[in-house]
Amino acid sequence: MMKVEAVQMDLEAAEHYFASFMEQLLNSEASEEERLSQTILGMAVLLDAAGRAGNETGVRHYFREGDTISRKLGPRANATASFYSSAIVAFANCRRLDLSEEWLALAEKRGILVDIGTHISVLKTMAWRKGRDEVPLDDCETWVERNIEGRLDPTAELFRILIRAAMAQKLPERAEHWFVEARKAGFKPNHKMWSTLFEAVAFDPEITKQWFEKAANELEPDGNMYVAMIRSMATGGLADEAEGYYEQLTEKGIKPTTVTFHALMAAAAADVDRTLFWFEEMQDNGLNVTLASWDILLKSCHQGWLSTRKRA
Repeated sequence: MMKVEAVQMDLEAAEHYFASFMEQLLNSEASEEERLSQTILGMAVLLDAAGRAGNETGVRHYFREGDTISRKLGPRANATASFYSSAIVAFANCRRLDLSEEWLALAEKRGILVDIGTHISVLKTMAWRKGRDEVPLDDCETWVERNIEGRLDPTAELFRILIRAAMAQKLPERAEHWFVEARKAGFKPNHKMWSTLFEAVAFDPEITKQWFEKAANELEPDGNMYVAMIRSMATGGLADEAEGYYEQLTEKGIKPTTVTFHALMAAAAADVDRTLFWFEEMQDNGLNVTLASWDILLKSCHQGWLSTRKRA
């Protein structure tokens, strides 16, 4: 049986893909139910593409088209649930949480199961937002309170996203709160959650170091955790301590990445010689120089030049 490929693509590519797929599907020997299921899954791909493009008009259009088909399939069909989930997330990507909640309520009214994964995807669209007027944690906490608490069991990923949202809003105390809540809920933090916490409290290197010590007592730190620590030390202008964590990383046999060296370069700041050392060390480790590498190096040179002028 022909099946829709669940891959991310831009809206134009998604439309071409859907048209081609439908032509093949109509000429196939699939049953009527199979055709309806695959058609609505194809509409879900279009919803996803329109949502990621921030095209609210497109999301509305594809939802209207797909909803007519979903009603023929019925609320218990997996394809119907996937379609509604895609619509809820797509509206969130368009920054229309009001419509996401409206379609969530409609799904519940029709008896369509919306699982925790859909809510996780919605929360991710909020937690990763950046901007002066953005309040990702506030939006995430409101969504959890209104749509998850008392209805669905939380997951470790849910708590990690709340920590990430606190980081985006620069609220380290709230990040620590949700980390503690995750523990209370019975979740043992993994490397990913620890790294997210370190990034969230990075504004205070001393607090980050305290958390790192606690983490090291529970599991073997990985490369991402060390990078988070190097970044935290960079935030406090502690280049020596940043390099100390790099030494720990290499002593444990962890292979540094481009991200590792970028963090070390940023920690060196206005010390151009030190920045250049890590720039060259990155290449010696067989890693490619990227635009971000050059950007950090040039910023260091600029800061060094400003520092020289001030002394003059």
